[in-house]
Amino acid sequence: MIRAFEIGTPPEDTTGNNEFGMGMKVAACWYAKNWTVETKSSRENFFKRVSVDVRKISKTNDASIEIEKFTKKNNTSYTIITLENLNKFPTAGPTTDKIKKYLSSMYRNYLRRGTVDIIFNGEKLYFDDITYLNDAREEDKLKPNPKKYDWKKNIDINFRKYRFYGFAGIREKGSTSDAGFHLFRRGRMIETTVDTYRPKEIFGLSNSFEYQRIYGEIHVDDKIEVDFTKTKLLWDDEIQNGFKVNLKEAMTTNPLDLIYKAQNHRSSKSRLKNFDKKNELGLKNAANRIRKAATSVSEVSTKDQKSSKIIKIDKKLDVSFENTVNIAGEKWNVQVVSSKDTTISDWLSVNLDEKNKKVQIIISVDHAFSSNYFPDTEKELEGIYLIAQNLVIAEINSRILRNESHTFIRRALNKLLLNISKIE
Repeated sequence: MIRAFEIGTPPEDTTGNNEFGMGMKVAACWYAKNWTVETKSSRENFFKRVSVDVRKISKTNDASIEIEKFTKKNNTSYTIITLENLNKFPTAGPTTDKIKKYLSSMYRNYLRRGTVDIIFNGEKLYFDDITYLNDAREEDKLKPNPKKYDWKKNIDINFRKYRFYGFAGIREKGSTSDAGFHLFRRGRMIETTVDTYRPKEIFGLSNSFEYQRIYGEIHVDDKIEVDFTKTKLLWDDEIQNGFKVNLKEAMTTNPLDLIYKAQNHRSSKSRLKNFDKKNELGLKNAANRIRKAATSVSEVSTKDQKSSKIIKIDKKLDVSFENTVNIAGEKWNVQVVSSKDTTISDWLSVNLDEKNKKVQIIISVDHAFSSNYFPDTEKELEGIYLIAQNLVIAEINSRILRNESHTFIRRALNKLLLNISKIE
């Protein structure tokens, strides 16, 4: 009893949740002005009661307490902690719902096992596990009757002297607020009590599909220390970075690449619902704009242009990638450049070294058309760059096959896009 009421005196065995000897006492003083503990051992014919007056201790600086004993002759065993004169009483409505959700989430492992009951205003709390996606792999969807998988996998990582285990999966229904990882230590949610753990290396930006779909629970090694409030893991950057690298690798191993699936999966129901409306509006707006801009094509000369020489890119303004591509039976080195150079007037530029089979494709991301219409998700940007590259590859094919005016279509496209961007 004496040790139990001393703040900062941990028990001899600290492998359980009583690690620092502070939590219950500090929490009780924070919540209430008065609190009592009544406890009885089955081996005793009495129960003991301790009453704490927080205001009195604060005024007198006297933290001594008295243990009262009362006769109770039975073999029951219990401990009851009662908080009175609360410093802040939870309001009904949304706040109450948040408290219930918070408690059931934090102590979900105890509730699942049935080792703890949490009753809030007479209502027994349960943790509702989410539904995981059941679907085929994206690369199998063109096959007849592709095999469907439950998109959830066990995670077991050993890094240095630490073990991390649990599971990761993809939510059937995306959620910006509820996706992400919950981290546990000794069965209790130890971090991400407000926001889930979503490292950028795995989840990308907040507008990504991974951010909304990936979900999991990871138990961290007991040897990783926590702060005394048990809301923050005290791991250094090396351990945390090693954990993230290994976690990402475990999530992407065959047969289920969770990150790729999260990036590319589209719910057919929501896709059709959203696509029809957006497609109709987009088509209508595009039709109105092209009607006014189409006359600008007549201003483009039908005389073919000479190919420009490949230029040195500016690493401060340009991002580039190179690949070897087979064009009309010939191997070409294709460099694709995304440029922020404001001096470039064309949306799509092509520079050629026909002798050495090299082509440089430059897309201006600061062009008026890019500023107005470029998307901000990785997959949608990929589609824009694919269209630009394929248009240029078709142009090179035309050159190899000695068609006339190879560059006319691209130059006409640039003229159209410029004029479209000027129209209000």
